[in-house]
Amino acid sequence: MTRPNSVFENRVESSSRVIAEAIALYENLLEQQEKAHNETLEQREAEKMWIYQKRQELEQVQMGWKSFSVNAPLFNHLAYRLIFVNRICKIVY
Repeated sequence: MTRPNSVFENRVESSSRVIAEAIALYENLLEQQEKAHNETLEQREAEKMWIYQKRQELEQVQMGWKSFSVNAPLFNHLAYRLIFVNRICKIVY
């Protein structure tokens, strides 16, 4: 005949094991969520930096166009397009 204490101890032991596994699983999920969050932040920062660099490049091109004093309609048209793209980048950024 089994002792009541041993049945109780077995159940407590089994329950403790299940609780420990649940805690480990939850901790693992939290670690994965934190890693995904950090990767998203890093990716967003990298995208911001890329946009900033492209904006600087466009500003340099724009400055080049401004200093280039050719009054031909084609050049004026291209200059206006570059200014427009630059403004779009400023809005996005």
